[in-house]
Amino acid sequence: MKSIHYYLCIAMMAMALSGCNKADAPSGATERPMYQYLFAISIKDTAGNDLVAPLQGTHYVIHEKPEGYTLDIIPSNPRTDIGNNPNVVGEPSYPHFGVRHIEGSENWYLLNMFNVFREYGPQEYLTYRISSSIIFGDNQEHDIVAYWGEDPFYPSPSEYVNLMPECLKVVFDGKDMEVKKVARTFSSDFPDELVPYRTVWYYMVDIVLDR
Repeated sequence: MKSIHYYLCIAMMAMALSGCNKADAPSGATERPMYQYLFAISIKDTAGNDLVAPLQGTHYVIHEKPEGYTLDIIPSNPRTDIGNNPNVVGEPSYPHFGVRHIEGSENWYLLNMFNVFREYGPQEYLTYRISSSIIFGDNQEHDIVAYWGEDPFYPSPSEYVNLMPECLKVVFDGKDMEVKKVARTFSSDFPDELVPYRTVWYYMVDIVLDR
């Protein structure tokens, strides 16, 4: 539960504290709201061995390369000032995964939240380009492409709220993968006006490698 609360807190803090209030905005509104793409990937081999589990001791360190893998996130609508950490939107940093259990599953997941200011427009898809000899058994780059739609909670949103788009489809190695959607409800002491919504959706895929 601790690891889940960590990402929930990041999401809610980004919603509540990512900017100052506009003069004409409602109380607690975010000046530069974001699209927040929350994606989780588990990877096993055909024998059922969890290939993400060996990375569970890795830690996110801002501006340092992650250990055990490389990650490049390629947006469909790229800009040079897009960040992938809610605390450093617009600043350069190395993309990272959180290596986490997600409640209700025994799998270890590679978890990422990619953030784009809403003023830049939504992303039709994001390409997660991963290299890891630990996971894949080689030094090649492997692409996982996730396609995104609207936020299911806010189909007609206010201009002041952060949005979490729905993952519609995931393609890996030329094949469509099943996308699982898991809701987690965040409970906090923030005033309601500072928390646009309290439900965070995890979009998860489980990949089995032929190795």
